[in-house]
Amino acid sequence: PHRPRRLPVLYINDKILLDSVPTFSYIFLAFLLPGIFIALIKPATLKSVRLILNKSIIGKLLLICIIYALGALSFFYGLDITNNPALASGINVTNVIVTVLLSIVLLKEKDNLYKKICAAFLSFFGLLLIAIG
Repeated sequence: PHRPRRLPVLYINDKILLDSVPTFSYIFLAFLLPGIFIALIKPATLKSVRLILNKSIIGKLLLICIIYALGALSFFYGLDITNNPALASGINVTNVIVTVLLSIVLLKEKDNLYKKICAAFLSFFGLLLIAIG
């Protein structure tokens, strides 16, 4: 899944929390509580959410939510079962590679195609070296 860039220490924090809290409960709370917190502090943001939720995009939005949720479940479950959070964070970076390749295929992005493909493969081999090193 896409997560904002963050310090590697936060992956370790997630790992420590996942050792004491069930994975699915942790994910549920990690996604629900910030939304509730923002709604309580700044309720005017709920009006903008209503503007976004119209019939023309609700299907696409639901699909994106499902894909993102599956990615988050996969990442946190993997982080839960691994003994090496640094390896999990390295694997998580592969989402950049997948995003580039899917943008070429699905969005038909052709600008700098050669550079994008080369960068994706270089990133992949760099992650491979980290994983086996």
